Amino acid sequence: MRQGGFTLIEVMVVIAIIGIVLGIAAPSYQSLVRNSRLSSASEELLTHLMLARTEAIKRNRSVDVCAADTSASSPECDSSRAWKDGWIVIVPGETQPLRIGTPVENIDALDVTGTTQNKLTFRSFTNASNQAATFTFCIAGVQAREVVVERSGRVSRLLGDTCAAD
Repeated sequence: MRQGGFTLIEVMVVIAIIGIVLGIAAPSYQSLVRNSRLSSASEELLTHLMLARTEAIKRNRSVDVCAADTSASSPECDSSRAWKDGWIVIVPGETQPLRIGTPVENIDALDVTGTTQNKLTFRSFTNASNQAATFTFCIAGVQAREVVVERSGRVSRLLGDTCAAD
């Protein structure tokens, strides 16, 4: 009478095949996770910038997007903060932000070029931003995501160059 089960050789072959498949799949999975992190972080900023532009037109008032300490109970614009710490969308003179951007984690860098301030102002009457800026989200070895704010107020997201390793 034959007993059910697997032989040691069969188990070793299955383990070897699983190891090979995981060895091939792991790098692709890491790349997928990194791309997802960059996309979600840049998409949040893009959405908040577009909201600020829309609210400026709708309210017929200026709306600011600025770096802030988002962990505070009443976040305010803070010129000493980096954009990576989070940001808020706020109407000047009001105490409650329209939106609070979460701090950017699990990425290597969030570089901002084109602006010397930690604040962008969208105006209603010209549908424009006070200045142009490019936000570059990077993880080493992955194609960067750029959020671009033009002086006209147009906001877009682009793929940038592959981020350099540290």
